[in-house]
Amino acid sequence: MRNFKDENGEVMEYVADIVVVPCNRPKLENMMKKVIGSERTVGSDYNDINTQYGNWTLVVLDGWETTDDRFMVMSKEANENLLGNMFYNRVPLDITSDIDKHTRNYFWNGYCRFGVGFNTWKHIALVYLSD
Repeated sequence: MRNFKDENGEVMEYVADIVVVPCNRPKLENMMKKVIGSERTVGSDYNDINTQYGNWTLVVLDGWETTDDRFMVMSKEANENLLGNMFYNRVPLDITSDIDKHTRNYFWNGYCRFGVGFNTWKHIALVYLSD
């Protein structure tokens, strides 16, 4: 991501700080937790420093399922600056609840308005691990 270029051909120099993994790959999720959450090199008896420790936020994306070990890396700063993933909360969520007097069942009613969209891909990259 550091070498992604803008429309003028200039390097943007954004650094990825979020890892997004699919919800159906528990081994990949476990490996990511070890890599980004261990102060020392995982599986090593040399006690080397893990240079990735503390630099990443792990997100397990419910609803994203894959058949292989692919994941996404994303820059929070690039997402904000480039308006990569956009979410507009036009009317905040308002929830009311009540009890049906005939059945004594609870029911909830919610209302909100929002908009979502994507402006660019330059804040995120797909990574595929092969054997």
